[in-house]
Amino acid sequence: MSRRIIDLSVTLTDQVPAHPRGMGPSIEYMEHSGGAREYERMFGVPLAHQLDGAGAAVERLTLATHNGTHLDAPWH
Repeated sequence: MSRRIIDLSVTLTDQVPAHPRGMGPSIEYMEHSGGAREYERMFGVPLAHQLDGAGAAVERLTLATHNGTHLDAPWH
């Protein structure tokens, strides 16, 4: 018996449809300069000690339980 895999995954963006409406994800994009300020705040590493004054580029996600592709447990 052969098996076929069907990919149902959906890319998570701030435009993905959500149910109920208004419960979709929000994504805050932070560039390297913002990441440097976060490193300074979180870890105490001054901007002058970071390579070219740049930290990590970061995406900060706010998600509800049913955002993105997932498979519910049978009892749910």
